[in-house]
Amino acid sequence: MAKVDYTKREVTVKIVYCGPDFSGKKTTLKLVYSKHPDCIKSEMYRTIHDDDEILHFEFRPIEWGTLSGMSIKVLMYAMPNSPSESTKNVVLNNIDSIIFIADSGKIQENFQSLRNLDNDLKVRGIDILDVITSIQWNKRDMINVYEISDLQQQVNYLNIPSVPSVACTGEGSFPALKICSLVTLRSLYDQKEVEKQALVLETEQQGRSFTYINDETEYNGCTFYFKKDSLSSLKRCIFSDCSFRGDGGKIELVECCYFSNCGFWGEFVVDLPSQDIKSIPGWIYYTTFISTLSLKNNNILGLSYKIGKLKRLSHLYLDNNQITSLPSTIERLDSLKLLSLSGNNINKEQQNLIRLWLPSCEILF
Repeated sequence: MAKVDYTKREVTVKIVYCGPDFSGKKTTLKLVYSKHPDCIKSEMYRTIHDDDEILHFEFRPIEWGTLSGMSIKVLMYAMPNSPSESTKNVVLNNIDSIIFIADSGKIQENFQSLRNLDNDLKVRGIDILDVITSIQWNKRDMINVYEISDLQQQVNYLNIPSVPSVACTGEGSFPALKICSLVTLRSLYDQKEVEKQALVLETEQQGRSFTYINDETEYNGCTFYFKKDSLSSLKRCIFSDCSFRGDGGKIELVECCYFSNCGFWGEFVVDLPSQDIKSIPGWIYYTTFISTLSLKNNNILGLSYKIGKLKRLSHLYLDNNQITSLPSTIERLDSLKLLSLSGNNINKEQQNLIRLWLPSCEILF
C-alpha cells in the first residue's frame, strides 16, 4: 500500500519487476535507472538478504505529476532469481504494483512463474489483480521466440495489458512503466488512498445497530441492516469488527472507507442504469462485498480485468451496452449464478469462451 507522508507532502509507491529466472528483470531495472537523470534518482542499491542480491533504487518521476497535491516518490525493485521465502517477504512487503517480465522464448516457465506469483501474493494476503499492471514480452530480438498471440493465449490468463520488449535496449520498458504508472495512480485515486490515510474522525459509534450510515464516522463492533430498496452512500468512514446484513439494499457510492475484520451477509446491490456510463466506475472494483451489479442501458465498451475481484457477485446485468468481449478473469467469479449480456455485440467465438469460463452460470446473450 502506498505510504503518505503529510509532513513532506509526499506519496511513496513501490513497484517490483517479477518473472521467471533470467527473463530480464535486473536488466530492465538497470536500463530504467540509466535513463533517468541523477537529479531525480538515488544511487542503485544492492542489498544482500539470505544470499539473494536485491537491486533497487528510488526516483521522483516528474511526468507522474502529483496526487492530491502531493509529490510522488517511486521505489523500484527487481525480484532476484529463485528467491527464498524470506527474500520474497522483503521485496513484496508494502507493494503497490508489479510489472511481469516474461521470456518470449518460453511458455511453460512464464505460465508457471505467473501462477507462482499469484500464490506467493495470496499467502501474503494480496490479490494479484490489485497489484499486477502489465506484462513485458521480453527478448523479442532473440531467435526462436513465440508469437505474441501464442504468449497471450497460453500465459496471460489474467488478460492484463502487455507490450513486446527488448530489455537491453529499453524497447518496451518505458511503455510498460507508463501503463504501470497510469494503473497505479488510477487505483490510488479510485481507492482515495491519500484521503483515507488522512482520516481523523471525531464521531465514533460502538456496539450499536443501524439502518443507515453517517458520513465521516468511525464504527466499532456495529451491525448494519440494508433494507430492501433502501439507498446508501458510504463516505469517509472507518469500520472495524462490524457486521453488514443486506436484504437487497442499494449502494450508490463507496468512497474513502476502511473495512477491518468486517463480515457481510445477504444481498447488496449496485444499480446504475441509463447513466451514459462508458466504463465501470473504479470504486465498484473495490466494493468486493456486492452481490448484484446492474449496469443496463449504458455505453460500456468493456470490463477491467479487476472484475475478478468481486468474489461475492451472484448476478451481473450488462444488457444493452457496447461490449464485444469479457476478460478471462471473470472465471474467478465462483458465486456468479446469472450473467445477462443481451443487446451487446458479442460474437459466437467469444460467447463460447464465456461459457467455458463460467460453466455453472446461466448466461443470457
